[in-house]
Amino acid sequence: MRNKPSDVGLTNFDTSIDEETDNQEMGRLTKIKLVMKSPFFLSICLAFFFVQLLKTLYSDWTSIYLNKTIGIDTFKSTYFVSLFEIFGLFGSIFSGTMSDYIIYIKKSTSLKNNQNFTGKPIRYRLCIVLIYLFGIFVFLHLFNFNVSKNSVNIMLIYAIAAVSGFLVYGCISLLGVMAMVCLFFLISKRKIT
Repeated sequence: MRNKPSDVGLTNFDTSIDEETDNQEMGRLTKIKLVMKSPFFLSICLAFFFVQLLKTLYSDWTSIYLNKTIGIDTFKSTYFVSLFEIFGLFGSIFSGTMSDYIIYIKKSTSLKNNQNFTGKPIRYRLCIVLIYLFGIFVFLHLFNFNVSKNSVNIMLIYAIAAVSGFLVYGCISLLGVMAMVCLFFLISKRKIT
C-alpha cells in the first residue's frame, strides 16, 4: 500500500500507527527468528518439501521407470508425464476455487445469521490439503502395487497419472497460499486466521 489513509482524506487509526512503528523497528534477523520458531510454518514447509519430492518423482522418474522396468515404450510412458502436468493445472485451479468457495459459504452463512465470521480460513485450506495428501498416498500405493511387468494396464497407469497430478498440484497451490498467509501474520505479529 502506497498511501496512508490521511493522504486520501480518511482518518488514521492509532493502532495501525503503533503496528507500523513496531514492524519498522523489527530487523530482518528478528523476523527470520520469529518465523523459524513457528511450528505451524515449519510443518507447512515440511509438507511442501515432501509434496515437491513426490512431484519430482512422478514427473522425472516415472517415465524412466515405466520404460526400463515395466517395458512400456517411450512414447506411451511420456504420456504419463503429460497427463500428470495437464491435470495438475486443473488441480491447482480447482483447489483454489474450492477453498475460496468454502470460505465464502462460511462467511455468507454467518452474515445471514447476523454473526461475525469467526472461522479460520487457513483451517479450511488445511482440511483440503489433508484430503489431498490422503489421496496422493492412495494413488501412490496404487501405482506401487498395481503396476508391474505381469499386469500392465495402460489405462490404469494413465488414470493414476491424471488423478495424482490433480492432487499433487492442488496440494502445492494450497500449501503456498497457507505459507504466505502464515508469514504475513507472523511478521505482522497477529494471530493466524
